[in-house]
Amino acid sequence: MLFRTIDMERDKEAVHRIWMETGWLEKGKEEAMDCFVEAGKGYVAEVHGEAEALVITAPGTIRYLEEDLTLCAVTGVTVSRIARKQGIAGRLTAKAVAADCAEGALVSGLSMFEQGYYNQLGFGTGGAETMVSFDPNQLILPVKARIPRRVTAGDWEAMHTACLSRLKGHGACNLTPSQLTKGAVKMGSDNFGLGYFDG
Repeated sequence: MLFRTIDMERDKEAVHRIWMETGWLEKGKEEAMDCFVEAGKGYVAEVHGEAEALVITAPGTIRYLEEDLTLCAVTGVTVSRIARKQGIAGRLTAKAVAADCAEGALVSGLSMFEQGYYNQLGFGTGGAETMVSFDPNQLILPVKARIPRRVTAGDWEAMHTACLSRLKGHGACNLTPSQLTKGAVKMGSDNFGLGYFDG
């Protein structure tokens, strides 16, 4: 078994297959996945001469009190069906985090759904996150709201800029590569948004 840096020319078909097997990728959304991989660094585990596990990280920042610290965000850990239960995911994730920390990342984080597994690598469980969405027409305001603009997939750069420049409190994270926003937008199919673009 060989752990190495991803080579998208060589590994593209294999890493697409890995994400399809894990249910992270639908047919026709491969370009969106490529955005996620190319946004940061990718590491693969090679089994029988082919990539069978993929760990990707992205650079960012995390706000600690009034200071932004460099962040290594683990944005994906996936293992194909034939390579599971071999300890590959943990070892490859540790290699990816160590490489990013050696290059200056002060904090590492990941969003997990396998609670307990990543504790072996030093990650802990954070607070619960609440996501809310609503139609702006449901707001009751003392003044008449301006007419918003429709936000489309083509506005991904403006979305990313808005995210990076938002007001951040303690614990806020920014993943800096704009390709991540582009990939997230391309991954969706019926997404829409409303917003204001008045400078």
